[in-house]
Parts: sequence; C-alpha cells; structure tokens
Amino acid sequence: MKVFIDVGGHMGQTLEAVIDPIYSFDKIYCFEPSKLCFQKIQEIKDLRIEAFNCGLLDVEKKIFLNYPGSEAASIFPNHSAYKATSYTENFEKRELCDFISVSDFFINNITMDDYVVMKLNCEGSECAIIRSLLTSNQYKKISNVLIDFDIVKIPTLSHLKDEIIDLINHEKKVYHFPEDVQYGAGSHFGGIKQWLNLTNERDKKLSSYTKSLCWDFKNIINKRHLNFYKFQLLKTLPKAIVQMYYNKIKRA
Repeated sequence: MKVFIDVGGHMGQTLEAVIDPIYSFDKIYCFEPSKLCFQKIQEIKDLRIEAFNCGLLDVEKKIFLNYPGSEAASIFPNHSAYKATSYTENFEKRELCDFISVSDFFINNITMDDYVVMKLNCEGSECAIIRSLLTSNQYKKISNVLIDFDIVKIPTLSHLKDEIIDLINHEKKVYHFPEDVQYGAGSHFGGIKQWLNLTNERDKKLSSYTKSLCWDFKNIINKRHLNFYKFQLLKTLPKAIVQMYYNKIKRA
C-alpha cells in the first residue's frame, strides 16, 4: 500500500492536499492530540483517512498540550512563540491530551511492503518520534519524510536538531525540510502539494490525472483553495500579463 502519515494534523490543512487523487494514497493516517482541531479534521470526508485524536511520541502517556488550537501547540511550555500576547489572549492555556508510541504504531500498522510518506510538524515532538523509530528499527519503513524541526523553537532543546540529523544521515535516508520544498507555494496547501510534486509522488496513470482534474474543478466550484489555483494560473502566464494584473487589476 501507498501510505501517508500526517503527524500534527492541526485543522486538516495537510490532509486537504494529500487527498488529491493524483497522489494515489491507499491509506492516510492523521494524528492530532487537540480535541478542537480533531473536530475540524473529522469534517474532511475521505474513506482513506483514519484520524486519531492523539499525538505520537516515544512512549504512551497523557501530557498537557500548551495553547491547543494554535499553530504552535506544543508539549513544551517554553516554546518561543508563547512570548507573544496573542497566545495568552486568544487560546486556552493547555489541554490534557493522549499520546501513543510511534514505534508501536509502526509495528502494528505498517509493513516493510508499504510505501510510506510522512510529514512531521509537531512543535518539538519530532525529535523523540524520529529517535524512537530509529531505535526500534522502524524508520527504515519510511521512503519520503518532510521534517519541520520545531525543536529549534525550544531554547533548551534546540541542539537536538543536529543530533537527530546526524542519526538520520547515518541511516542514509532521504529527508526534506519545509524551506527546501514548500516555500514559495503561497499556502500550506500549496506547499504540501509542491513537496509531493518535487519528490515524484504524482501517479502517472491517466485515470489518476483525470480524477485529479475533476477534484480540482470541484474545489474551485466550492471556492476552496482559490488563492492556490490563482497562483498556479499566474505562474503559467507571461510576465507582462502578470505585471498588468498586479498593477492594473489587483490595485483597482
């Protein structure tokens, strides 16, 4: 099976991109510990999605998630983003959440025959997750991984990024950073698609291409991700027309 694992689902922004038929995922797992965010994820209707109202770690336990619902929700209370008053004013301070062992999940649900694509955006928990997968010899099941090293936002633990990268390099496994494959796409939705496109995850079958076009058309009709589609259109146009759009039309 071709499997996608979304660690740190937030409001489902990544899921909205990976369900595109062009990527032909057979199974999509999503992990999100915050109940508020999990409710939004459940609104995404796709039979391939199996969502879990829990996070992944190296052990199974209950831990307080700080500022749940925010883009920087983390189990680490000294996350640098929390210095901003917007967090104390706009979000609940913490929520007791469930976390399960990532290695146990892989052992019980992922086989060596599966082709696994994984996204890690979990505000500091990524280091414990990767270390656990390496220690349990489960990391080898992953073929394509996008790692957002948010651990650098935790001052006392920022050094772990280099340690984990050294461990991954020793395994001679390919990994990608958001700044290398996502930036410049106009949105998170576009960034995920750009990463998957750049790493050759698109299915080359005509049937997948046709289904994807229909899926795009449905999104446009329902006014979903319109900025992404506008951005894609502008990239295909001559520079003079794009300049006219920004100078004459958008400013009008």
